[in-house]
Amino acid sequence: MEKQLIIKDIEATLSKEEELKSSILYSTPIKQASEKINFNLINPIFDVELKENLITNQRQSGRCWIFASLNMLRYEAEKRLNNEKFEFSEGYLQFFDKIEKFNFALNRIEEYKDKSIDDQYNVYALNTIIEDGGQFQMFVNLVNKYGLVPHGLMDGASSSDDTNALNETLVELLGCAAKEIRIEKEEKEIENIKNKYLKKAYKLLCLALGKPIKRFNYSYRDLNKKIIKLTNITPLEFARLSIGDTLNEYVLLSSTESKQYPLYTKIASKDCNNVEGAPLVTNFEVTKEEFLNAIKDSLDNNDALWFAGDVRKDSNRKKGYLTNNLLDKESLFDYKNILSKGEKLDYRVATNAHAMLFVGYGTDEKGQIDKFKVENSWGKDVGNSGYFVADRGWFDSYVYQVVVKQKYLKEDLLEKYKKAATKLVNPFGTMWTMLD
Repeated sequence: MEKQLIIKDIEATLSKEEELKSSILYSTPIKQASEKINFNLINPIFDVELKENLITNQRQSGRCWIFASLNMLRYEAEKRLNNEKFEFSEGYLQFFDKIEKFNFALNRIEEYKDKSIDDQYNVYALNTIIEDGGQFQMFVNLVNKYGLVPHGLMDGASSSDDTNALNETLVELLGCAAKEIRIEKEEKEIENIKNKYLKKAYKLLCLALGKPIKRFNYSYRDLNKKIIKLTNITPLEFARLSIGDTLNEYVLLSSTESKQYPLYTKIASKDCNNVEGAPLVTNFEVTKEEFLNAIKDSLDNNDALWFAGDVRKDSNRKKGYLTNNLLDKESLFDYKNILSKGEKLDYRVATNAHAMLFVGYGTDEKGQIDKFKVENSWGKDVGNSGYFVADRGWFDSYVYQVVVKQKYLKEDLLEKYKKAATKLVNPFGTMWTMLD
């Protein structure tokens, strides 16, 4: 039964204590007023800690998934190239991600042309696909098709670091294409329209980001002080040289604890992708114990891990802490959060929002993991010189995905992964948010 709001039925008299809270909140942000943690009690000492690399900075762009993926792979590249401080080009992959997403969006617009323009699938195709964000499989798609290049060869463009105006222009161009596609009836003419707008989008990206590199020369001094010169090499050749077949070793595990994601099932959405015809973005749901064990085994063997979660929750960016006890809004506003980890996703209280790296962990007096060392891509002026400490409570509450090598899965879990059925879902859930 629908009910109109009657203010007098819900009005409340504030106590003296609540009047004081109101006075404080009038001039103090809620996050600051509810912060209760004593950061001195969080000891940033780790039992297992990978070597530190140069901290990267995605600036005003939503490319965390690319940065985190490249930052994970550079450990492999540094070993293969015998180069201690290496960085891949993020801008190179950004270019191809944009043009591939434009093509992917055009295909979805054609697929849903007979639906209402306000249909949720059309809204997704017109606005969401072209965004900066992405998922790990989308990164794999780009590397497999276009390869990799060293940092500096295609980086630093204004529209690469601050993508707002670029994205607005691409959305506008996509809207123009959509209008023509939805009017046209002949399939051949629709293909002509798509090709016309793809050419426009490619030229736009060349102007804004620079023309993509096809061959390049690269020199560096290795750990033995020897100068290594690579000449006339292609990005695909450089990818094979620097990371080999490493990407084929990874599997993405999820631990959502949501009833929407059954255990040992591969959950995928055909609409959440960038490269047409590429493998689906897939989450393989496991228990929280299996999730944690795979992470520990990876770090114990000196392998960093790409992970994703809701970095907006219980986060102090200035000091570099992600802690489940950071804020006490419940006491401040007199309510009880009754939602579990999975329910926070289901009811859109939390979302899978940002990708980073696990590069270490610490343990308590019982030898249990109680914190993680996290490498972010927000520059060295954020957090503790670019690093964060995530406590176990935050990990248990807000980390949903992790990318691990298959060799770190127990034999029975790997067998379940290989035999798992795939469940297709729509792209509107919180686990399909484009990580930025």
